[in-house]
Amino acid sequence: LVVNTTGFGFTQVAFYGPRMSKPFAVAYLDPGYRPSGRHVHALKPLLVRVTRRSVELYIPLGGVIVDGGETRAILWDGGTQLASFNIVDKNGTLVLSGLRVAWGKRPVCTVLRQTYQFLYAVTCAIDRGVLAAIRDALGQPDNWSIPWYILMWEDKNIRYKLVGGVETPLEVLRRRVGKCVDYSVFTVAALLAYGYREAYAISIDDVASGSHMFAAAPVNNTIIVFDQHLPPFELGDYLQYNFGHRPLVFNVYRVVWRGNMTLVETGTSVRLPAVDVWPQDTLPENISLELARTIARDMGVRVDPSLARRRIGPIATLYMYLPRCGSFTRLYVSCGKVYTPVLHSDWARWLALMVEKELRNSGVIVKSIWVEVRQLKNDYSIRVYYEYAER
Repeated sequence: LVVNTTGFGFTQVAFYGPRMSKPFAVAYLDPGYRPSGRHVHALKPLLVRVTRRSVELYIPLGGVIVDGGETRAILWDGGTQLASFNIVDKNGTLVLSGLRVAWGKRPVCTVLRQTYQFLYAVTCAIDRGVLAAIRDALGQPDNWSIPWYILMWEDKNIRYKLVGGVETPLEVLRRRVGKCVDYSVFTVAALLAYGYREAYAISIDDVASGSHMFAAAPVNNTIIVFDQHLPPFELGDYLQYNFGHRPLVFNVYRVVWRGNMTLVETGTSVRLPAVDVWPQDTLPENISLELARTIARDMGVRVDPSLARRRIGPIATLYMYLPRCGSFTRLYVSCGKVYTPVLHSDWARWLALMVEKELRNSGVIVKSIWVEVRQLKNDYSIRVYYEYAER
């Protein structure tokens, strides 16, 4: 059954049997919505399409319509009945009849704001003005890629806090706080602001790990996950390190920018495969040369591979381990394990900044440098050889 409305919204479609005053099944507009205190069968829509002007809902009717029986379907806006019609199965053919439409219809955004705040935040609260404000606030990415820069800005400027309701992108930008759903809404809007045509907000309700939402976007034909803090993950790595190989079901919200508004498509009960697109994506040791060149360029020094073999002169060695990358499941792994070649230049620059900070804190004048990245059993080390000027 496809229910489409233009110019007004609704919250749910309820199905009633003959002489029933209460529904036996309900299809909610937002598949992530979990009603409380209702003992009815919640139908998962096959697809939902929402813009600020229209709503389209695809409802599977298997098991809803009884052969030869009559079912009454009613569109509701909260406690207001908007429309109703009968569905009859006649020898395998569904026949709709008795359509009745009531007054009191409200605009889509009014309905979403009061009932489905997440859909409101990614549908009605994103327009050209909002995207321009986000881009002005975040500024230019300089030498970073757009995905890395957005997540780096969020890591520095937004603080996790359990706030009530769902924040719109502008509210997150103004308050600089939010929970996982707020981060996801803001990340989606930021990606659109920097020219991405589509982005994803993905929710999960996992018994072992709890409820969570994160953002994602296609980057060079690879789905990259944004989850509040650096670094970005490949989707396969993110699922593997958070959930192992447990079969999981997600609600995937695809947000598409179309001219001057967003179109939100929701697929329910989507199985995301924990497939690593780049199986050999652990931090490569050949990143050493790029690290050394980046540090040398930033600090105005020379690259000298011979420092690793020299034992004479004012030469020192700095040992560092890569930081741990955390997740909402509180599983921490070495960041080197989630390296992706899709964002290779960002990785090199990010690690270089860590090394440069340590070198500057040492208080010496560095003349030349060499770097070696080594993979250990469960970790990665960065060994920095540098020649310094004697005071």
